[in-house]
Formats: sequence, C-alpha cells, structure tokens
Amino acid sequence: MWESTVRVTREQEVGADPERVWALAASPAALAAMPGQRFAFAVPAEVPGTDRLSCMIVSGKHDVHCAVVDVREEVPGQLVRWQVRSAPSRKETLTLSVRPRTGGCTLGVAVSEDVPR
Repeated sequence: MWESTVRVTREQEVGADPERVWALAASPAALAAMPGQRFAFAVPAEVPGTDRLSCMIVSGKHDVHCAVVDVREEVPGQLVRWQVRSAPSRKETLTLSVRPRTGGCTLGVAVSEDVPR
C-alpha cells in the first residue's frame, strides 16, 4: 500500500526564558496544552522500558479517546518527538522544539502522520 506523510508545522515567538519553555515542552503537560479537552500524565516507570510513556485522554463532543505515547527522540533543551504507541497501525508523531532568540525563544510544533494515498 502506498503512503504519504501529512505534516503540519507552526512556530510562535515566546517572550520567555528557553529553559522554562523547554521544561514544559519536554513534559507530559505539553500533550494537554492543545485545543480541546485534554489531560495527560506520565505512566509510572515500574515496568522496564516504560519510563517515557505517557497517557493522553481526549474528550470529544460525543466520546472520549485515550492514547499511549512515548518519547521517540529527544535532544535535551531543543527537541522532543512524541509518538502514538497505542495504535500501532497509525504512524502519528508530535514534535515540539525550542530555539533561543533575543528576548526569549521560538516554540515550534509539528504534527505528522503517515496516511494511505
């Protein structure tokens, strides 16, 4: 089957210290900081290999969805890429990046998913 990657990116200048912005971007709280009714929390790391898993609950107009995500890639202080793990057939990622600039930083958000053509 043929697939294409659909990607949406946005950037916003933020008048805050890059280290403070990174502290939020690298935490599960960033998963809840999107439009809609969302709640996200870290999964306890009692099972080996699950120390970076998070659970995200999204309440829609007519239903509630739950997704398990984990950190696929991280460059500390610069970039974190979360990947949905609870639906293996979906290749969906959320990337948050922080770039320092004069007077603050630039926060980047990218969402991508591989979809059938």
